[in-house]
Amino acid sequence: MEKAVKDHSLRSLNFVAIGKQQKAKDFDEIIQWAAVHGVKVTVFLDWRTLYQACKCFAPVADDVYEGRVFRRVLARAASLGVSQTGIAQFHALAT
Repeated sequence: MEKAVKDHSLRSLNFVAIGKQQKAKDFDEIIQWAAVHGVKVTVFLDWRTLYQACKCFAPVADDVYEGRVFRRVLARAASLGVSQTGIAQFHALAT
């Protein structure tokens, strides 16, 4: 996270830490460090929370989130090597 904050001019970062090898970690220190540097960091530890956050902040038009953004999340997950089971779990949240 520190590398992302230092190397990019971003004001808000979202990290998805969903994986079998993801260890329980307290991200508070990193989140506070980022805040001092003017960056808001959000860490998602499960598919349901990620889905709900995206849905919550999506525009009202159903086709925007349910279509384009949803497909982008699925495509990115696949490109990162998320298992088919994980992708299916995320997809199931929208149905």
